[in-house]
Amino acid sequence: MSQLFVGIDQGFTKTDVLVCKGDGHIVARGSDRGLRREGERYIDCQEQWLARALANALEGVDGEVTAVCGCLNGVDWPEDYDRLSDMVRRASGCEKVIVRNDCIGARRAATDAAECGIICVGSGVNAALQAADGREIEYGYFIESRDQGAHALVLEAWQCVVRAHNGTGPATTLGEVFLSHFGHSVLVELFIEMTNRGIMQHPKDLYPAVAACAAGGDGVARDLLTGMGRRLAGYITAAAQKLGVNACPVVLSGGALKGDGAIMEAAIRAELRGFDCQTADYEPVLGALLLLLDDIGHGHLAPTLRAQAAQWNLMR
Repeated sequence: MSQLFVGIDQGFTKTDVLVCKGDGHIVARGSDRGLRREGERYIDCQEQWLARALANALEGVDGEVTAVCGCLNGVDWPEDYDRLSDMVRRASGCEKVIVRNDCIGARRAATDAAECGIICVGSGVNAALQAADGREIEYGYFIESRDQGAHALVLEAWQCVVRAHNGTGPATTLGEVFLSHFGHSVLVELFIEMTNRGIMQHPKDLYPAVAACAAGGDGVARDLLTGMGRRLAGYITAAAQKLGVNACPVVLSGGALKGDGAIMEAAIRAELRGFDCQTADYEPVLGALLLLLDDIGHGHLAPTLRAQAAQWNLMR
């Protein structure tokens, strides 16, 4: 029976699974897209989502899963490694498991460089930098709440709308974004809904419209994106100083940097002029599989995996 190696990338919005054989040839890819049910929460359903995605990927595949790498949202504190390793073992039925934060998989997908940083901006955010000798700083929850990705930016955008209404902040067209999204025409009525009913359950859903507002010339919205970009870049420069790293590659990844979110990416690049900023070309799940192959002594298969990226829709 063939050996199967499995890489997993799991975040708030999806679980992506990639499977290869011992020679590096990819044999399956699956996910839990369309399999998450209304009302399910990440904190409660992480293992269920993982099991669904694994079943989706492995259906009809001949072989035995012998090693798994899970790059997961939530691998932040020391105790998370044991807890989530056990979760992956239960879901996969495999004993050989490693887990890393999902941003580390995204970094590995983008580059083979040993000394490299990453800023990953999606619904949430993370930033990390690894020195050539393996020392690493990963910020995770130590990143300020105002800089925690699309979720935080939209919450701050709403506060800008309130300040503009009160006259304590500059005028902005962001109010129209919120009125349109929630089907209101009067800001005061929307404010009452926000306050009394807590209707903004998924702030990240408004992020594309906020970014479009910035791209359309709204100065307040643009300042939100550029401000977050500059501050996130500061985590890389701080980590580089702590680790004694000079210029190195820095991978820029995550859905919040796509489309009109390029405004934020431009701000990051401007702050990191001394670094080699690179846009991620590969899906993070490829990085999860590469991390696994590195760990088990099969890192030489990286070119084989990358050569199959387009065939398996792994290009970003």
